[in-house]
Parts: sequence; C-alpha cells; structure tokens
Amino acid sequence: MLKLIAAGGLAALVLAAAPAFAAAPAQAQAVNDLHDRQLILDLMADYGFALDDSDGEAYANLFTPDGVLIAGGGEEFHGHDAIKRMGASTGQRQSGSTPTPPAVGPIHHLFSNVSMKINGDTAAVRAYWVVVNGHTGTAVIQSMGRYDDKLVKRNGRWVYTQRRIINETLQAAAARAAEKK
Repeated sequence: MLKLIAAGGLAALVLAAAPAFAAAPAQAQAVNDLHDRQLILDLMADYGFALDDSDGEAYANLFTPDGVLIAGGGEEFHGHDAIKRMGASTGQRQSGSTPTPPAVGPIHHLFSNVSMKINGDTAAVRAYWVVVNGHTGTAVIQSMGRYDDKLVKRNGRWVYTQRRIINETLQAAAARAAEKK
C-alpha cells in the first residue's frame, strides 16, 4: 500500500511539473529571439557609426560579400568593394557638395521605430532614420527617411543582404521642384 501511495505521489509530482518542463523550450526560444533582436539593433548602431566615421571597411563588413545597398537617390552598390567605397565617401556625400571632410562637420545617423520580422536565420527589418549635421556649429536635421532591410545570420552574426534607403527628404524636394515647373 505504501508503494502505491508513493507511486501515486510521484505521478502527481511529475504531472504537476510537466507544464514547467514544457515551458522551458518556449522560454529558451524567447531568450534566443530577444538575443537576435539585440544583435540586429547592434548591427544598426554599427552601421550608423561606420557611416558617421566614413569607415568604408567597417561599413562594408556589415553586409554579405554579395550584399546590395540601394541608396536614397536610387544608386545601387553591389558587393564589398562598391559598398566600401560608398561608406568611405559618406562625409562628402552627406554635405551635399564636395568639400573636404573637415568642412562637413560631425554627422550622426539616428534610428527609431525599428520593426523586425525574424524567421530563423533571416530577417526583414524596417526603421526610420534621421541624419543630424553639426557643420555649422548647430545641430540640424539634414535628411530623413526609412530603411527597408533584408538580413541573414551567418556564423552567429547578423549582416545585411540588402539595405534599401528611402530618402524622404530627397523625395519631398523632387516633388516641390516638379510643382514649380
């Protein structure tokens, strides 16, 4: 009788603990998802720092070797070397003219409203961006827009396979120019 009671008690304990064991994989997946989200946010931060520093090599290393960057004006950069050249020239490009980089002053790429759809080792990410320029000694919003990204996780690291930059400032300027004609 004692063995029967002990067996019943053990069965009750196992049944009571079953939901906790079943939840463990779901909790582990939730932690992995949060980790991936943080890695993607870190990728976006590294992107901004590489651009702001005109560090073409660091910039290109955020993309797959065959990655594609579609710039805000529609220009496309394919592969490491082309993306590296674009990242290294950011100081001149952001100024709107061709002064030497010190005349450009500090620029900062800021991101917000980041939306991620992660599916295993791929992700689709959308975000708003703003470029703040301090070349006059006063911080001014220089341009703004959206990112539409495709990412892949390789060797535990998220990288861009494609980044599409939508420059809404350029679009608005083009619309105003068309209205004046």
